[in-house]
Amino acid sequence: MARQLAQHCELITLTDTQITLRMSPVHKHLAPQQEKLQAELQKHYGHPLALKIDLAETAGETPKVRADNMKRERQDQAIAAIEGDPFVREVCDLFDASIDESTIKPI
Repeated sequence: MARQLAQHCELITLTDTQITLRMSPVHKHLAPQQEKLQAELQKHYGHPLALKIDLAETAGETPKVRADNMKRERQDQAIAAIEGDPFVREVCDLFDASIDESTIKPI
């Protein structure tokens, strides 16, 4: 759950003593995991850190949004590769077939 909290946050500031993150109010149900996330960040950086999470609409990309965008791009590329393949097009024309895009999975 602490990982989910981190995935939905945007880094605002990082100093030697404090990390400030911004999280959309839509994900406020993850806020109780703040102590766990703070403990993990302290373990990662090797010294005490205060963690502050502001509830406000994010201005940039959160790790979750970035991952979703990359996944969508890979899916779109896979669909384009299949639909653009000459052999696949020929088979579709020959058998009057169509491609079910939901079955295409990127490698």
